[in-house]
Amino acid sequence: MAVPKQDVTAWKTVMTILHTIAVSGTGVRLYDRFREQRLWWDDYLSVVPTILDILYFVALWMGPFAGHIYFMFSPNPLKGFLFPMCLHIAILWTTRIVLALSLSRLFPPNSHSRRVAFGLVVAFSLAYIFITLFTIQSCKPPGLPWYRASGINCEKVSARGLPIFVVGGITCDLMADSLLVIVPFTVIWRMKLRTPQRKLILAVASASILTIGSALAFSILCLSGVATDPDSLLLRLMMINMLSVNSLIACNFLVVSLFFYRRVRHWRTAREERTRKPPSTSSTATSSAKEEDVPPPLTIRLHATFETSASRRPGASPEHYSVVTLTDVTESPYASSYHPGSRSSRPSIPFSSMASGATGDVDLESRFTDRDPPPSWTFSSGHS
Repeated sequence: MAVPKQDVTAWKTVMTILHTIAVSGTGVRLYDRFREQRLWWDDYLSVVPTILDILYFVALWMGPFAGHIYFMFSPNPLKGFLFPMCLHIAILWTTRIVLALSLSRLFPPNSHSRRVAFGLVVAFSLAYIFITLFTIQSCKPPGLPWYRASGINCEKVSARGLPIFVVGGITCDLMADSLLVIVPFTVIWRMKLRTPQRKLILAVASASILTIGSALAFSILCLSGVATDPDSLLLRLMMINMLSVNSLIACNFLVVSLFFYRRVRHWRTAREERTRKPPSTSSTATSSAKEEDVPPPLTIRLHATFETSASRRPGASPEHYSVVTLTDVTESPYASSYHPGSRSSRPSIPFSSMASGATGDVDLESRFTDRDPPPSWTFSSGHS
């Protein structure tokens, strides 16, 4: 099947934007997790496919964009066939391992679902090793070292069919991505989880659906019998590259989407607070004016004047002690009458006192008894 003529400049622009978004997603992921002090194995491992994607992007510019599109061997590994192909395989499977680790973080420790997620990590690691060795072995030229492999030497399913490693790779890709979708939905169906936890698991599943779509598009293109002209080969290489980029974007999709969701929500909340009208100051000004017109409170102070006699009274009762409480009574000007049950606005201060001569001085350390004449009380009032 012939394809339309491909615009290399347009592909350069599109692929540069996609690779930049994919690499930036890892940067946002690491920044967010480091700021929240939540770095884990999946975050550390996400650095590996990011570095591989940068190398793959360099190989894209030095290879297909420079005219090297025939899957041939080259002394420069970035222009050849085997090294870019191994980069592609490594990006696909390391991103799946990161997704499986991210999925395991959402489950309780020592739970069955968490063990299943770790099982996916082991399975994907073994699949990556198998696919890499199978690709090298199936494309090894006879009588030459394995690193001189080229696309024309790969074993094919039939005389004009696809290479065996392409068929095996597409099959394993679809199976692995399907597991990353089936396992989360099975966990949601069987386990009783909180709503936020369900949403996070669904986000991981939706990221895997993105990679499934890319794998299906690439498989349809390969199975449709694409010709070997330069435009057809360039389109095939771009589809392979997009598959790798989508895998890296899906790898960071959960963390990046949550990061921007929190930022947008914070921005909206701040904007709503700024648009709210400030509270009216008229009531505050009125209350302040009223307070200025209020006269100072009326204070009644109680003073004691003590008088003593030189002789004891006959028939006095046994000595006992009394405690006199001197209280500052503050009366509000708004009170219309005296209320017996009302209390002072200032705390009462008890004093143990006794008459000490006729001077009216109070000895705070002494006592007076009923043998002495009772004190006479005088009242004075005034505004303080």
